[in-house]
Amino acid sequence: MITTKTCPKCKIEKTISEFWKNKSREDGLYHICIDCGKIEKRKPKWDKPVEVPAQLDINVVERVISECNHVIATRDIVSEIIGLPLYTSRFHLLDQNKRKVLARKVTDYMKPKYKIYSENSRGITWLVK
Repeated sequence: MITTKTCPKCKIEKTISEFWKNKSREDGLYHICIDCGKIEKRKPKWDKPVEVPAQLDINVVERVISECNHVIATRDIVSEIIGLPLYTSRFHLLDQNKRKVLARKVTDYMKPKYKIYSENSRGITWLVK
């Protein structure tokens, strides 16, 4: 049985008593030490900045379309491309002009391929199946 383990975060070899237990892992211990784990838990979950991509990722658009039932809104596709849920404050804190440009690119991609199901002040909903 092992008595020490090196924490990949702080790179210090510590005794196994300095790691939380985790039965799902092969060695039965959490992957980082307790000290690093406490620091990790104190960090806000969304401290990494999120950027609106300049280019339209066609693969993401097609994946989202393939996963929906019959209709999908442009704003839902934009949300997936950015990687944030639509109804979060974080999504709405992003640069609105960049979101609009991305929505326009999605619309330009969708127009020749799919029919418009409805169009209102909130955007376009597409009939995809």
